[in-house]
Amino acid sequence: MLLHFVMNWNHQLLFLIVTMSFLILLYQTLLPKLFDHSVIKNSSLITKATFLISTETENEKGSGNHSVPNVIHYIRLNKRSWSFVEYICLLSAYANQQPDYIFIHTNIIGGFRGKYWKWIQQKIDLNMRLIVLPVEIPSEIFGKKLNPIWKIHHGSDILRIKILMKYGGIYLDNDVYVVQNLDKYRKFEMTLGWPKNESLGSMVLIANKNARFLHLWLENYQDYNASLWYFNAGDNPTHRILLKMPQLVKREETRLGINFMMRELFQSKDYAWKVKLDTIHLLINHRRYLDMFFKDYRYFNEHNILHYPFIFAKMVKYVIESV
Repeated sequence: MLLHFVMNWNHQLLFLIVTMSFLILLYQTLLPKLFDHSVIKNSSLITKATFLISTETENEKGSGNHSVPNVIHYIRLNKRSWSFVEYICLLSAYANQQPDYIFIHTNIIGGFRGKYWKWIQQKIDLNMRLIVLPVEIPSEIFGKKLNPIWKIHHGSDILRIKILMKYGGIYLDNDVYVVQNLDKYRKFEMTLGWPKNESLGSMVLIANKNARFLHLWLENYQDYNASLWYFNAGDNPTHRILLKMPQLVKREETRLGINFMMRELFQSKDYAWKVKLDTIHLLINHRRYLDMFFKDYRYFNEHNILHYPFIFAKMVKYVIESV
């Protein structure tokens, strides 16, 4: 009887291994095809999506068609659970952009947890658009080791460039709130937030996978400086590339909301955010030392947001009523 049990268990284990191998092969072979045929549905756009820009008009006036696929990318490294703010930001992207897919690139094995992740999954249409993809945190770039203290942050900076070079689409930081539909930017080769007299912002990136600046941006990491926080992702590429060739991108100085907006969002009761902005970087992880009212509302949730007196509460209510 014991021998029969062992043999039966071995057969089940063998079946499980064969099944998992088949599913992995299916995932690796069909995902690119699924993406190619579902995200870029019009065959004429495939040519557009692999074009070589010959003039500056793609980033000045835009093309006649959308050259950027309607997919959103998030990167989540070492983050198994979702915060209330991250949940709201994802809802805003889903409700206002209506993307074909939302790709979540993560190194978390075994899936996300927590009530906000469950709430996301319970929204059937949203859940059908979610695709979780495995990714590893880079440890080096062009043979140079990443600063171990900033490995996640510098690694995420590198990953967002590589992800857009592979798929194209709309990259958003986890604390970016989408105010308006972003389709008007999808007709450009690449759009990013670049305030006047400042470096580019990497929090919101809208790009064709063959955007020229993406390749130059990545190549610029040959000058990787492990000792500086934003030198590699923002300051250096701005001064070495974009100030010399601004035609590589559509420069949006204000409407992507990547500049400092702590007062407008968390200390004001009257700000025309729906009129002035298309996205907003909430700077949520910096509130503890930038927001004078942080001690009163350290972490937002579905309960304390109901009596929060400032603009962010209106933003939360607006997106919840939209889904």
